[in-house]
Amino acid sequence: MLELFLVMFAVAVQSAEGEEMAAAPPPAVTAPVEEAGQAASEAPPTFLAPATPAPAATATAEAPPAFLSPGAGTQTAQAEAAPVFLAPQPAAQAEAPPAFLAPSGPTLVAEPQVPSGKFTTATEVKPILAATKANWIAIRLYEGVDYLYVTQIWSWRCGLVQMRVGVNGGPLEVWPLPACHEEYATPNAVLEGDGNPLRMYPPNSIATVDVEVTFDDLSTDHAQFTRNSVLMP
Repeated sequence: MLELFLVMFAVAVQSAEGEEMAAAPPPAVTAPVEEAGQAASEAPPTFLAPATPAPAATATAEAPPAFLSPGAGTQTAQAEAAPVFLAPQPAAQAEAPPAFLAPSGPTLVAEPQVPSGKFTTATEVKPILAATKANWIAIRLYEGVDYLYVTQIWSWRCGLVQMRVGVNGGPLEVWPLPACHEEYATPNAVLEGDGNPLRMYPPNSIATVDVEVTFDDLSTDHAQFTRNSVLMP
């Protein structure tokens, strides 16, 4: 009897264990999860993992900043060129004399020095004007006007090509000479159509006068006068 009881108890226990095993869910597969967990634990956090730079990003990182990088060829040429205010001027402009020193008026041409007997060449009139230089001009105060006369020079103008006059230290200005009347026996005579050999200025305004004459051989002579030395009564 006892043996029969033990056999029945063992069968009951086995039946109960079989029912428990049938009721229990199948065990989950843990091996892959463990491997994935292990891989996740070994991988660094996302914010710590170095990002793989793209080729474009690498090129951008290696390129210098825009304000330091050299520009195109034209920009490099501008950087190497001298500043505009230091650039040399063209040779023609540098060699040209200043405007106030540049010769003005028509170009004077020397004339042949063949004495005519009528005092129409520098050879003939130069000695006369040299001897009478103190009388080249005259100043007269008349009825509230300063008159400046150049009668002496006009009287021998046929041997001249130009006369320039400056008052009170001013620049020398060309004072036109009348034509030489070579058709007459006295070519240097001042005719009615030649005008008057004078100019008018405010009263007592003329203090000094500079005169330069250019002869027709292109030689020159100069004289300076003070008011009192040439003042007429």
